[in-house]
Amino acid sequence: KLNMDRDAAEHWIVNLVRNAKLDAKIDSEANQVLMGVNVPSVYEQIVDATKGLMIRTNALASGYERGGAGGVGGGIGGGSRDGTRRGRGG
Repeated sequence: KLNMDRDAAEHWIVNLVRNAKLDAKIDSEANQVLMGVNVPSVYEQIVDATKGLMIRTNALASGYERGGAGGVGGGIGGGSRDGTRRGRGG
């Protein structure tokens, strides 16, 4: 199906697996390529989740410092961007 003889096709598949850094085993007798599954360790999952949490927290904090993300709360003190207070009474 690859328009190659058997040896050339096997060599091509070996190079493909190596260059792609795949977790695979080649069974020449059964004409199969057995692919492994790369499941990240618990440590890697925690590190990735922590990185994402840190990025979202920094984005939220910078939005809050600029006067509120999405207009909720208006930042510390309840003032608006033009420095006037809006809301109840006085």
